[in-house]
Amino acid sequence: MTAGWPSDPRGGVATAMKKWSLRTLVVTGAVVVVGMGSSAAFALTPTLTVTPNTGLINLQKVTLTGKNLLKSSSYFIVECNPKVKTLPATQAQNACDLKTGQYKTVKTTATGTLPAGTTFVIHTGTIGTSTGAATCGHGHPCLLTASPGKATGSATATISFK
Repeated sequence: MTAGWPSDPRGGVATAMKKWSLRTLVVTGAVVVVGMGSSAAFALTPTLTVTPNTGLINLQKVTLTGKNLLKSSSYFIVECNPKVKTLPATQAQNACDLKTGQYKTVKTTATGTLPAGTTFVIHTGTIGTSTGAATCGHGHPCLLTASPGKATGSATATISFK
C-alpha cells in the first residue's frame, strides 16, 4: 500500500483512485487534487494586500504585500477606478492613474512575493482618462492593481477613503 492512500482489496493504487471521484490529499503542505485516476495541481491565486486599506486620504503612503505572484518578474503597480473591471481589455488602462510618478514598477522575489517594505502613494480625485475616468475618494472605493503585463499573475486589492 502507498502511504496516504486507502487500502484496496484488489490491490493497487490506481484501482483505489478510481473508486473515488475526487480525493484531496495534503502532501508536505501542498494540496494535490486527484480525480478519476489522474492528478492535477492548481496554482495558488495571486493576492495583493494593502495596509491600511480603509479611511485613506490623498497622498497617503500605504504598504503592499503580494503573494503567489510570478517569480522574479517585473510588476506594474497602479491605482485604478472600478471601471477597469468592465472596460474591454484594450481600454482598461483608461481607468488607471498612469500620470508620471503615479505608478510603480517593482520586481518580485524568487518566491513570488513583493519585496518587503513595498509602498505606494494613494491619490484621490479623477483617476483615469477618456471613457475610463471616474472618481476615487469618499464614497468611491478604488483598486490597487499589481500586474506583470501578462494574462495571468495579476492581483487586485480594494481601497476606500475618508
